[in-house]
Amino acid sequence: MDLPFYKYHKVKQEEEVIFQFYSVVENTKVLKAVTFTSFGLLNFYNVALADVLENGALTDIKTTKDFDRDLILTTVVRIMLEFFYAEPFEKLSFRGNTPAKTRLYRMALSIHFEGLSEHLKA
Repeated sequence: MDLPFYKYHKVKQEEEVIFQFYSVVENTKVLKAVTFTSFGLLNFYNVALADVLENGALTDIKTTKDFDRDLILTTVVRIMLEFFYAEPFEKLSFRGNTPAKTRLYRMALSIHFEGLSEHLKA
């Protein structure tokens, strides 16, 4: 997985694990968050990608034009790897807030599947 990605940092809050990074397009920086939220089931987390609003709230309703979509998705995959390194027995669930976003996320994971598999082999 030698694809470029944004630098990110981890923020842990109660039952959620949150990673944040800045998406940069045309001199505009947008703070993004990738959250891992426990379903309350053993070893099962939901993954979400959101924009961080000025007041600190998260929104998964698109507020920005992501001309750097591939870079964002590669960053999300990197963050998922880091999560798995720290929590190797966890399972992740994800879906977009629209069918189109769910397809996009599935395509991104499919593209990165071989690299992910190599990193996650026990």
